Amino acid sequence: MRTRAVAAMVAAVLGTSTLVATGVAAADTGPDLWVIPLQNCSDQGPGTVAAPFCTVQRAAEVAEAGDTVHVTAGDWGELDVTHSGRPGAPITFLADQNNGFLGPFQLGVDRNNGVQQHAVAMHGVHDIVVRGNFQATGLSSAVLIDNSTDVTVDGMTVYGNGSPPPASDGIDITGASARITLSRNDIEHRGAAGIAVGAGVTGAVVTTNVLANNAGPGIQVTDSAAAVITSNTVLTNCPVGISLTGASAGASIQNNVLSGNGVNRSACKTGSFAELSVAATATAGTTAAYNLFGPAAKTPYRWADTTYADPAAFAAGTGQGAHDLVGDPMTTHPKAWTVQNGSPVIDSANDTAPGELASDLTHSPRVDDPLVAGIGTHDRGAVELPDPFAITQLTVTPDQGPHPLPVTASVQVSNPWSTPLSYTYDFQDGSPVVTTDTSVTHVYQQRSGAYPYLVSVTATAPSGVAVHDTGQALVTDPAPEVARLSAFQDEPLRVITDASASTDA
Repeated sequence: MRTRAVAAMVAAVLGTSTLVATGVAAADTGPDLWVIPLQNCSDQGPGTVAAPFCTVQRAAEVAEAGDTVHVTAGDWGELDVTHSGRPGAPITFLADQNNGFLGPFQLGVDRNNGVQQHAVAMHGVHDIVVRGNFQATGLSSAVLIDNSTDVTVDGMTVYGNGSPPPASDGIDITGASARITLSRNDIEHRGAAGIAVGAGVTGAVVTTNVLANNAGPGIQVTDSAAAVITSNTVLTNCPVGISLTGASAGASIQNNVLSGNGVNRSACKTGSFAELSVAATATAGTTAAYNLFGPAAKTPYRWADTTYADPAAFAAGTGQGAHDLVGDPMTTHPKAWTVQNGSPVIDSANDTAPGELASDLTHSPRVDDPLVAGIGTHDRGAVELPDPFAITQLTVTPDQGPHPLPVTASVQVSNPWSTPLSYTYDFQDGSPVVTTDTSVTHVYQQRSGAYPYLVSVTATAPSGVAVHDTGQALVTDPAPEVARLSAFQDEPLRVITDASASTDA
């Protein structure tokens, strides 16, 4: 995808908009369609950034293999995906957070606040990607993937609607669907299962999702072979965290965090309570390992209709549960899901487990904590403890004066992991300087104008994670040169001159 900022076009477009916007990225000629709720939008137009579609559904109706549909913030109702991509050229629906429009990306709720049956529905399609922070709900399952193949749903927030929410799943995979990947989704407060993988589905990959406070299992797999369930954080669901029933053999269940599922049994519907439950018909070829169970679990394991009270008993009775742990995952959700220092999930995952991703729920890279002697370098569950390095202070000295003005930008950094960092200094009047030095001197040759120069520094780790800070420097013109010459005669034929009162700055 090739994009560039087109200031004139943005000005023309925003002049007719009723929404607040800070800018829109314009597409070069290529496979990009745009959905923007502007007064000049039209579902009969070409869907370009200058003449965007008004609805996501219209974009879905015309999208072809390889197209990317950029969706701006808005209430879009139900997205019914009707066209397919092809291998290597999927149709992608992207919640485009770089377009400048403020507000949520809402699917399943229309502009009149009416809740639809689904946020996203796919029937008999293939090679589809839905990616980005769409907020999705629905009277039936928020996302329905039926008889479809090679579909990825990544980064959604799926939530219940109403109190209590409808008794429907967050995401349903049904029919003869195959190779469906659900990744980095946050699914909470649904009236049934968070994710339900149904009969006839093969090879579903459920990885790096958060499933919390759902009235049904966090993840329910029924008569579905070869499911991969990896690095999910599964908390306080009813009555089971992860459940495999029927002919669901050949599964891999690794690196998951299960805590509080089925613990509050008075609040849960009737059922067989457990953090992890695998029916006898689903055990053949199934692997369960590297999972962490919360300390309050009354029944951590139910395997082939037998319960096990701890990892040691589970390993002795089944040969499963290698590297399983019991402990407080120390996973919190004040504003975003985080892991605290000291959590047993840190660096304890199987880095090579099927379905393991290189980044977590928020796309932060999986990184090794050098202060922890762990089994691997990845953390269990959907959330990774990030490298805690931070810029604690940026000083610009001097921060004002006439040009030519040499200034020194210096940073102080908190770096508990001793991560090798590079620094990019930008003085706003030329090319940035990239170095490993924490101090750089630069000479300003021109005044800064009405506003000071913005001095910025970005510290970047080898993982690509970066932190940023800014300062400023006010550069003025030098004072005008003033010549002052005094002369007097103190003896005949001798004149003394004095220019000491002159100035050149």
